[in-house]
Amino acid sequence: EVYAEDAVHTVVWQDKVDRVNGAVEIRQQIRYSSHVDPAGWTRLPDAFGAMPGERRYLGLTSNLGGIACVGLVKDERIVRHDCILPMASSDNGTPDFLPPTEDTLEVRAALWKDFRPGFGNGDRELIEATVSPDIVHHVAYRNNETRHTGIDEYMRITGRGEPAELAEPIQLPAPEGQHRWTDFSGVAGGSLCTFWEQDGLLVRHDCVVDAY
Repeated sequence: EVYAEDAVHTVVWQDKVDRVNGAVEIRQQIRYSSHVDPAGWTRLPDAFGAMPGERRYLGLTSNLGGIACVGLVKDERIVRHDCILPMASSDNGTPDFLPPTEDTLEVRAALWKDFRPGFGNGDRELIEATVSPDIVHHVAYRNNETRHTGIDEYMRITGRGEPAELAEPIQLPAPEGQHRWTDFSGVAGGSLCTFWEQDGLLVRHDCVVDAY
């Protein structure tokens, strides 16, 4: 009653991407997955080129380390359900993260002063000032995935303009000594991303991109 017959559920682990196709397979996935405690849904701006009647929502879980998801609804059914998990598929159990710290969004704002123009213009100096040399960037597209490790590979995705932020960032639970948040931008028609910060640098940047 919730998912369209041809719905797609994309799960972005830290080490791989799983795609579950169709309401029947999604139901089976739910039956054998950990219990999810949703923390509410927020309506997102309409997608670029969205079809009439399409609506998107940003959702988070209050358990399992804080999972960020976007649901695309059409004709009163979920047709896409994309989620980014804060763990690898090989991990045992849920990450033991601390609740978001009060300064998470302040840390983000301080980084974003240099990171956004650095990312948008492909400015290596600004990227090196805000991004860890060992950055991991994992992206799930509709039909494939990419993984960049290190600044040299990360630089390949920069220089295409600053992403238009379509929703306010939301802080997430994080390991001790780190900050983590999620946001939604206009990249490729709408992209959900999570960012991890440690020692003043971005160490991880994972996304689900609504494009092929």
